[in-house]
Amino acid sequence: MLGLTGWLVYVCCVGWSSAGQRQHQAPCPWQDPDLERWSDSSTWPSGQVPRENDEVIIPAGKKIILDTPDIPRLLTLTIDGTLVWGDVDGIRLETSYVLVNGEFHIGSEDCRFEKTADIFLYGKSDSPGNVAVPGFERKFIGAASGRNLCCFVSSYSDRDLGKDDVRFLVQSRSTAFPKLSFLHDVTSWLPVVVVVVVVVVVVVVVMSFLVSDNVCLNHLGHGIFLEDSAEQNNTIHRNLVLGTQHGTLLFSDRDSNWCKVRDYCGDLGSYWITHPNNFFTDNVAAGSDGSGFVFTFSDRPLGPSRERMKERGLYREYSTRYTQVAQFTGNVMHSNHGSGLWFDSRISSGEIDQNKFVPENAILGLSLYAPRENADPFGRMVESVLSE
Repeated sequence: MLGLTGWLVYVCCVGWSSAGQRQHQAPCPWQDPDLERWSDSSTWPSGQVPRENDEVIIPAGKKIILDTPDIPRLLTLTIDGTLVWGDVDGIRLETSYVLVNGEFHIGSEDCRFEKTADIFLYGKSDSPGNVAVPGFERKFIGAASGRNLCCFVSSYSDRDLGKDDVRFLVQSRSTAFPKLSFLHDVTSWLPVVVVVVVVVVVVVVVMSFLVSDNVCLNHLGHGIFLEDSAEQNNTIHRNLVLGTQHGTLLFSDRDSNWCKVRDYCGDLGSYWITHPNNFFTDNVAAGSDGSGFVFTFSDRPLGPSRERMKERGLYREYSTRYTQVAQFTGNVMHSNHGSGLWFDSRISSGEIDQNKFVPENAILGLSLYAPRENADPFGRMVESVLSE
């Protein structure tokens, strides 16, 4: 999905090369002996260390380590080669965007980054010199299709520090999966305002991820979106999603009148929840063309997440229909065209139903949700509580 027009991306991946093979590298990315220091003038083709308002490009084939907290505010940063975040506390990278055409590493799967990595996206989207990048717009941390932006850390939070600015603050907590989210260009509302974008926040194959204090306004397609029916133990807290409109990327977010097979479509949600084992607290959904909160499950993880779950020994077919809802409290839904809360639709994983192939992500009736102890189909029946 990377590189689609209108998407802005902050990606933490699993460290695969563009050819799909694991790279041979030092135990920790910053220990690679081939790295050149950012702070060394001889590292740069110009013979000068980057200065304030520079448009910095790391050339293809060049491998650089951020080795100092003394980094000026950059206009833009384009990584055609490799950039590695050094094992140094207090580094703050300020720029209007980071475009990864090569590789950007903060830790690795075998060597977690235990300090603080601070990335600050500054300025108004229409500031002079802040030119839109096709496929990403103006303010983003984004990876081109097939490229690597790898982040293995303790925890993740994103905060807005002022009008039109966005901060990505990476700190410590062990996680089972890398993290990925999509944020659109911030314009002028606190804490984070998202205006007319195809899907706002996408969480894909993530464990223990926090999405909080975001405002999503007049967007196309699902708003806050757990995509692959594999995301668990995430906390979605105190977000406001307004004016969710039908999109065209997925069967589920389309108006059913737009689809040849109407039953495949028409399940739009401001909050699209594809796994019960997540925490939704104090969120608001209002003015959706569909529903406010939609609980909809697939019997198998979707897309490449299925193989990834198998590799980690976490794959359990049909487990979503037997898993308790971790928490759903204090959420408010009003003025939605469909339901405030819709529960128990089912997503096709690309399967045969009644002798007919149903494509992946199409709506496929009901999940027949029946939570049981340990998500075991033969376990004791338990309750899932959705409360005020």
